[in-house]
Amino acid sequence: MAVLAHDPIQEAMLQVAEKVQASFEKGTPCGMILAPCAAVGPKLLEQVQSYVSGFEPEVPFQCFYLDASGLIGIVLPGQKLINTHYASLVLKEFVEQQHVLEGQMVVASFPESGELTEQSISQLLQTTLQGKGESRDIHLFMNHGVQQGTITSILIADPDEVSREFVKLRLEINGYKVEEAKDGSEALEKFEKSMPDLVITELNLP
Repeated sequence: MAVLAHDPIQEAMLQVAEKVQASFEKGTPCGMILAPCAAVGPKLLEQVQSYVSGFEPEVPFQCFYLDASGLIGIVLPGQKLINTHYASLVLKEFVEQQHVLEGQMVVASFPESGELTEQSISQLLQTTLQGKGESRDIHLFMNHGVQQGTITSILIADPDEVSREFVKLRLEINGYKVEEAKDGSEALEKFEKSMPDLVITELNLP
């Protein structure tokens, strides 16, 4: 007698693929946001939809909740990575206000983040699930990295959060692994811990 094990990754992968396929087949980009959250009911999901659309009134999107995996998902047809990242900042603000965010959010846009395949969707989901319980930052998913033998990890040290976020976004879009530090002591601590290939720093770092 065969025993079928419940696989939340496989179940979630099928749901996500169904959401993005219609948009992607039209030959346009398709943005995707996944956020690990505590149990979310229909009412809160409606509030998420309303809150995000208040900031992005011209952008059509679908909002859904993957019960088996505990993930809020948003699909943004026609949106490139930079616009999807902006929408993720809006979503992050709302779910943090509701105290339901449980870890790192993951943002992608296909084909910019790589080819849309079963494997890439599976990796996207696993990256999000592995970030549960970790810092509440936003990770840009890339299914194609920089070439081997080149710089792959970068530390940005700058007291200006807006400057750090801008530089980080541009680097992660190109496949680099990026860490941030707001001052000299934090930069030194992170440098000694992770030994990045390159450090980008403000000259007058406190």
